[in-house]
Amino acid sequence: MAGEAFSISFDPGSLATLARLAGFAALMEPAMVNMLAATGTLLVTAAQDNTWKVFDNPTGTLADSIVFMVVSPEEIALEVGVPYGARREYGFEGKVDSLGRVGRDKARPYLQPAIDDNQDLIRAIMADETMKVLGVM
Repeated sequence: MAGEAFSISFDPGSLATLARLAGFAALMEPAMVNMLAATGTLLVTAAQDNTWKVFDNPTGTLADSIVFMVVSPEEIALEVGVPYGARREYGFEGKVDSLGRVGRDKARPYLQPAIDDNQDLIRAIMADETMKVLGVM
């Protein structure tokens, strides 16, 4: 086989399929925006609901500060706009803050359960939007 030439060619049908695939990203962009917005809204609502379930005396301040942000065309991030949000999620028991106070806060996760409990709904949102792009729905 040494020295033998190798070539490959595509038939016109295959080239047409490749051209459609190349344009698929452009078709997916609006669907991606819809997926991200629907998923972000779902997760924010679930996390807000969780704060009312897991905290002893919720005031709503933490819940109202939860938002989602689009990080990239394929990714969102949940953000909590109060400084104690991470302490509530991960706990602060036995740790010392910048003022020298020893924390007594046990972890009361509200963000991670929002993600874990809604994986099936997130998959369904993704599948629905993809099917719409493909013209199946």
